[in-house]
Amino acid sequence: MGSKEISDLQYCSYPSNQRSTKGSNSRPQFRQVLLALSIASVVVLMLLVPAADVFSEIDRVKSERNSKNTKLNLLKDVIGEEEYEKAMSSKKYRFTGNNKCRMCHRAFFLGRKKDAHAHNFRKVMKYPEDKNNPGCLVCHTTGYGVPGGFSSLSKTPKFREVQCEGCHGPGSLHAEMDSKGGLLIGQDRPERMKKACSFCHTKRWNKSFTNLDKAFKAYKNAESSRAQGYIE
Repeated sequence: MGSKEISDLQYCSYPSNQRSTKGSNSRPQFRQVLLALSIASVVVLMLLVPAADVFSEIDRVKSERNSKNTKLNLLKDVIGEEEYEKAMSSKKYRFTGNNKCRMCHRAFFLGRKKDAHAHNFRKVMKYPEDKNNPGCLVCHTTGYGVPGGFSSLSKTPKFREVQCEGCHGPGSLHAEMDSKGGLLIGQDRPERMKKACSFCHTKRWNKSFTNLDKAFKAYKNAESSRAQGYIE
């Protein structure tokens, strides 16, 4: 018997599970490498996309810090300078704080528990310099620029965040009238209320409305979560 025949016979005599598996093993290893690369690519994308959002947010914040924003009084901008000066000089309008509002508007406050306005100062004002920047404070506090409203964290901490009076104006006269009128920006003037919303909700901060009317209606009914669905 020749050497070739002996070699062939020896190969055939080995059980199949003892034969060389070098070629077959390379395929699973190749698939494992492809799977690992795919997972790594997904992880990198997940990390890069939020990072891009963070950098774009930082750019917007820097731009706002350096801008010369002349709109630093929401109440004056909404009702007009003449009516604003007349109202402030009358001494009838004073800020009372949310605790006073809660006494009569309990149902609204129950629907406002998860409202972004209630914690937008703590969550958004992340940088120390923002807490003294008028362009930031006007939309992240209550009554900034208005007598008796927010002035600083050390002097008026209770007016940080956007409370009821942040959009409606000082509520003392409203409280004296048993919640029937007395607001400079009230439900009897919906056009003013919508203008107050649009003062801060702008495209600059990716917070403009896709449908202001629907957002306004939802928020009016204390459905703050649904209202946020109409914000870009």
